Amino acid sequence: MDSIGEKEKVAQGGAEPPPNAVAPTPPKIPGDAAANQNLPDAIDDAEMLMCFASERGLGLSDNLVKSVVAARRQLEANCDLSAEEETKFWGTLNALTKAVSPVSTLSLRATMDSEDTNTKKFFGFAIRRGSVARRAVNAYTNVAIISLIVLLLVQVYWIFGSQVSSDIQKTNKEIADAEVKVRASQRAPVALTVDPRARPASDSTSARVEEVDAKALAVLIENLRMRKDAAYNLLKLWIWPVEGWVVVPAGPDSGKQIANENIARLQLAQVMLEVIQRYLLPLLYGLLGTCVYILRTLSDEIRRRVYTEGSNIGFNIRLYLGTLGGMVIAWFVIPEATEGLFKSLSPFALAFLAGYSVELVFAAMDRLLSAFTSKTDDPQRPDANRAGAGATTQ
Repeated sequence: MDSIGEKEKVAQGGAEPPPNAVAPTPPKIPGDAAANQNLPDAIDDAEMLMCFASERGLGLSDNLVKSVVAARRQLEANCDLSAEEETKFWGTLNALTKAVSPVSTLSLRATMDSEDTNTKKFFGFAIRRGSVARRAVNAYTNVAIISLIVLLLVQVYWIFGSQVSSDIQKTNKEIADAEVKVRASQRAPVALTVDPRARPASDSTSARVEEVDAKALAVLIENLRMRKDAAYNLLKLWIWPVEGWVVVPAGPDSGKQIANENIARLQLAQVMLEVIQRYLLPLLYGLLGTCVYILRTLSDEIRRRVYTEGSNIGFNIRLYLGTLGGMVIAWFVIPEATEGLFKSLSPFALAFLAGYSVELVFAAMDRLLSAFTSKTDDPQRPDANRAGAGATTQ
């Protein structure tokens, strides 16, 4: 009997599936919401653009608004959108995008703070995750502040060393001039007589004046040497990071040894000042000018709601180009040899302007290169075409 019943079940197609069998997946309906995973996000984008257009007072037709509202209602009711309704919605989204251009959903999301309520606390203060634009502003502001602080420190360091170095050179010149005067007064002829009382009064007066002048010059030389020793001590403190580079062979005369070390320190200081002036300071001024441009551009893009996360790529590249532009302009432009406004600007001011407007620097470089580029290889030149035609005829 059991075998007969099993045969009847098999014949009727009602055979029981095995215990471990997996139920077949039903086929997807073309109008099903699961078939288009982008539709819910697209509706969110359309509502975001519609809210922005309403806040800015942009004119939107009723058909556009009704299409977005109907799509949202059907999505909340778990109803499928027909092919005609979905096509109409995508056309509505396209019209909304054109209406608010150049603003886009990417720029709106980048300028809106996160609504996440899970905030972290740092020393009792709640820290919310800000928008991409807010994080970019904080990052580039920090770069600008750090650049300014480093620039001020290097500038003060350079001014201090330059002032001490120039003071030493000025003092050496004054000492040399005073010693020349002393030697000249010592070589002056003095009229000698057997009886000093027989000398004229003018001669005795001039002798006393010369004696006073000699004493004054001796005091002046002593003060200048003390001033020079103090300046060398300051210079030794200034080159402290590279003091180990001052190597002078030891000699029997300690005074001469100290003098040679001071001369070596002065020469090393002059090299350091030249390096800072030609390379380091123009780099920092170019970086600061670039930071000012980025913050200004970033503020304008956020105000117009056109900033996107992709803008950071251009800003980062501009940081490097502006920094290099500040140093390049210091290489190629000499204010004393130029005319007009550039003649009145210092090299550091030119480096700042180059960092702020790096396009002008590289445009000038391109024009300079094009001026040296040979035009004989240009196939569009009439001379080249005639020469080629003549060669073909021959």
